[in-house]
Amino acid sequence: TPPADAHSDPSFGYELRCRMEGSDNDMLLTDIGQEPATQINGLEAGKKYFFQVRARNTNGDGPWSFWSVGYTVPDPEDRYKGRDASRDLVDRLASHPHSHSHHETSAVIDWEEPCSHGAQILGYRVQYCLDPEDLNSLITKTVWSKRTSLLLENLLPNHIYHFRVAAINEVGESDWTEWSPGFATKAVGPEKPDPPLLVSAQPRELIVRWRPPRTHGFRIERYNMLVSRDDPSEDNAVFIRGEDASVDECTFHLRDLDPNTRYFFRVAAESVMGTSEWSDPSDPMLTSCHVPDICKNLRIVQNVLREISLEFIAPDGYGLPLTGFIVRWSDKEWVVPPLGQVEIAAGPGSQKGAKILCKVTGITPGSHLHFDCAAKSDAGVGKFCKSTPEVMAAPAPPEQPPPPTLGERTGNSFRVLVDDRTIDNGGPILRYELRFDMQTSFATSILCPGSMRLVDNAGRRPRQFWYPVTGLMKRGPYYFS
Repeated sequence: TPPADAHSDPSFGYELRCRMEGSDNDMLLTDIGQEPATQINGLEAGKKYFFQVRARNTNGDGPWSFWSVGYTVPDPEDRYKGRDASRDLVDRLASHPHSHSHHETSAVIDWEEPCSHGAQILGYRVQYCLDPEDLNSLITKTVWSKRTSLLLENLLPNHIYHFRVAAINEVGESDWTEWSPGFATKAVGPEKPDPPLLVSAQPRELIVRWRPPRTHGFRIERYNMLVSRDDPSEDNAVFIRGEDASVDECTFHLRDLDPNTRYFFRVAAESVMGTSEWSDPSDPMLTSCHVPDICKNLRIVQNVLREISLEFIAPDGYGLPLTGFIVRWSDKEWVVPPLGQVEIAAGPGSQKGAKILCKVTGITPGSHLHFDCAAKSDAGVGKFCKSTPEVMAAPAPPEQPPPPTLGERTGNSFRVLVDDRTIDNGGPILRYELRFDMQTSFATSILCPGSMRLVDNAGRRPRQFWYPVTGLMKRGPYYFS
């Protein structure tokens, strides 16, 4: 056993003294090194030996230990008198090896040293496996040392292993021990998963996938996810607890994301033994571009003759700048097909949240209209907003009526007719007036007194108005307007 201050000095080492029973002479072994064990060869079979050990460093030699209990070197058996030659090798180890593990990937195996029948033990051969009946799974290690323990590494966590040992001396190998009872390495949670990978991207959805990690014998119950928006530092990452449905597929389908935006993901596996480390961050995953959102708060702000002004709020372009707006109108609430439309260019001051003013000219006076609008970006035209309530454009005087026609005539009179086809520009036609002249310039026209009379013809469309022009001279021609 090493002294308490054994390894504080790099020059530290041991010396060993050996004495045969009944002899006054000692054999001194120096430069043994710092390992508290050594092998002595050339001892006589059947003789008893005693041993002392001392430590030394740069300051000198320590005191000798007490003499050890006597050790009798075994007598070698007769190798050539009716015996199987295999018996001349090392005795089979008296019992199966023992093992213990306090780590998930390693275990220590130890055994008792067998009788070597006078031949020096050179080392041991160790075999271990998960299933002793599966010869293809055996792993063999050869240890050229008299040490009767071995650290086995690179084992699988939460697995049961079996061990056996054979000794090697100068003559040959012993038989194998019996297989040890099964011994389990330490159980651990799942290993750290690989970063998620992108499967598909939509404007508001991402599907990500990852490879399942090693679970060391325990079923993964769920995968959890960390999601950060455009932030690889994950300072504002959102934790999403996984569902059982995602376990077998190793996928997450994330919805309600922002279009044209980078997202970063980490995934962790969870089993009854605990939760794995978070995976490394994924590469940035970009949702696809999306047309702009719907314009907000469309309203009429001015309605004057042949002109209507509208105002609305510019929507979100989802990561893309707005390039313009479309305003259209129709006499139908759903504005399809439109009677007309105008486009407005969008500049730096016409982005999300800005108030946009649009002036529509050339509106027919008195018309009943609905308006709607939509925003544009490089991704396309967004959805048109809900149309405005019906609005009547500012009315105006009637348009020019159609030319009158002649009905019955006499030697000095005409019956003049006109169809009521005049565009009223938002105000109902109250009456028609008539004038005539003998020249087309109407420079000296005469306005007929009173209004034209409605023809009594119920149900006729369009209506007709007439006027009796009398007292005319026989010469002509006459022009009516």
